[in-house]
Parts: sequence; C-alpha cells; structure tokens
Amino acid sequence: MSLLLTPSNSSVVERSFSPEPDTARRLLAGLRLAHAAETTVYDDLEEVLGWHSGPDDCQGLTDRLGDMLDHLLVRLQVPNLAARCSADAVHRAQNLRAESPPPGAEIGHLRLLAMTVLGLLDHVGDDL
Repeated sequence: MSLLLTPSNSSVVERSFSPEPDTARRLLAGLRLAHAAETTVYDDLEEVLGWHSGPDDCQGLTDRLGDMLDHLLVRLQVPNLAARCSADAVHRAQNLRAESPPPGAEIGHLRLLAMTVLGLLDHVGDDL
C-alpha cells in the first residue's frame, strides 16, 4: 500500500507501507487525528507525565497516544516537517511503535510513549 501526501508547499511525497491489517489500521487511525483537538493530546500527556499519582486508564491512554504517534510519524513524512525533526528521534519513535510492552511494564511503556509523543510535538509545534 502506498500513501501519497501532497503538502501545499512541496511536491508529492510517496511513502510505502505494509499491506498488513494492523499497519493499515494504525495508518488510518493516525490520519484521522489530523482533525483531532490538540487539547486532548496535551490532556493525555498531562495525565501520564503530570505530578499526580498516575493514570487511571492505562490501556485507553496507550491507545490514544499510540494513535497520535502514528499520526505524527505520517505527518513527519512531509518535507518541511521532516526538516525540523532529527532522524534519530523519528527512528526511536518508529522502533517504539513497532514493539509491544513487556508483561508488567505497561506503565513504563506508556510513559516512554508519552515522552516520545511530547518530543515529536516539540519539533513540529502546531503543524500537526
């Protein structure tokens, strides 16, 4: 499967993806977030990384932040956004998204996921 992105200020960018159902689901979920409210993402980040005791809905937060990470990874294929983010940060995000958390380490994985999303948001700013 290929995805064609047409940014307003550059040529068409083509990105190939595996035709596996899980990959397609993650890609579509990431694209749907193009219209998501930023405040929801920052609320989720606050719930995971804030000063309180910890998240109540670990699985829901993991799913939402994972979808946001998928969205950011798709958006970072656009050349003007890719130039703002280091290849190392994108590579780490792709590796994190590809791995499953080890049993009993769901909270640690969720925090790492939140830190990765926050790091990418710092690079792309409001250009989600």
